[in-house]
Amino acid sequence: LRRVAVHVLVHCHKRTFLLERHLRHVSQDLTLTEGLLAVRAESLKQTRHSQAVLGQAYLELKDAEMALVGREDAAEAAEDALYARTQELRVLVKRRTVLTQEMEA
Repeated sequence: LRRVAVHVLVHCHKRTFLLERHLRHVSQDLTLTEGLLAVRAESLKQTRHSQAVLGQAYLELKDAEMALVGREDAAEAAEDALYARTQELRVLVKRRTVLTQEMEA
């Protein structure tokens, strides 16, 4: 009976040792997982911040493009006005040339 009790005690001791070792491994895994979750949370935070910055940059780009379109429209209008004034000037120069030639003749 005593041999059986010793055998059971040895078995229980081995089993307890293995369970404690397994528990330490699980504890280490949980600690590592906690660290990974913290890194993931920080990564998500930075990703959200990056997306906000990207969104703001996109809005600023759109504003810049709209301003550029406005400038292009203004430049085209100025070019058209310049062309019209140039045509008027040519007509005036031709008239003056004709009048000068008539006066000299």
